[in-house]
Amino acid sequence: MKHKQSFGLGIDVFSHRITIPIRDELGRLVGVKGRRVWDVIDEYNPKYIYLHQCAKSKILYGLYKTLPYIKEANEIIVCESEKGVMQLWDMGFKNAVGIGGHSLSDWQITLIAQTGASKVIIAYDKDVPIEEVTKEAKKIAPFRDVEYILDIENILDEKESPMDNPEKWIKLYNSRKILL
Repeated sequence: MKHKQSFGLGIDVFSHRITIPIRDELGRLVGVKGRRVWDVIDEYNPKYIYLHQCAKSKILYGLYKTLPYIKEANEIIVCESEKGVMQLWDMGFKNAVGIGGHSLSDWQITLIAQTGASKVIIAYDKDVPIEEVTKEAKKIAPFRDVEYILDIENILDEKESPMDNPEKWIKLYNSRKILL
């Protein structure tokens, strides 16, 4: 896990979770998210929780680090999670941000627009219906070109994100589609 140092990950011994510092676009610490380290599905222990709350609708995770690369590539890859941003960083795709779900807030759309990138690539997990992705893309389409990482060949597992496997990511990235 190369990104551990790049993004300041840690361990919370009380909740037994990996800690993910949440920083705003200026790099200021605004919250801490915890990801459970065990894979047992348990309704009382969600996969992610905020150990220190923040306004997630006002954050594009990683933007404080990825903005120069977004400007250089003139494109921004929008992932659901912080993990996706870190996985892409390790693969050399340093122009990604995470939105903490799959619904873009008006604030996040404004931040995306402020990056100046002319192209937005939505890279949500396989289990997000295309109708939902299209709804989110319509929020961005008036001011940016929007593309979507679409698993036409069905190479991803049911709950797999496009960036979980580097070989699959490259194939999906190279065959992305214009959504709107």
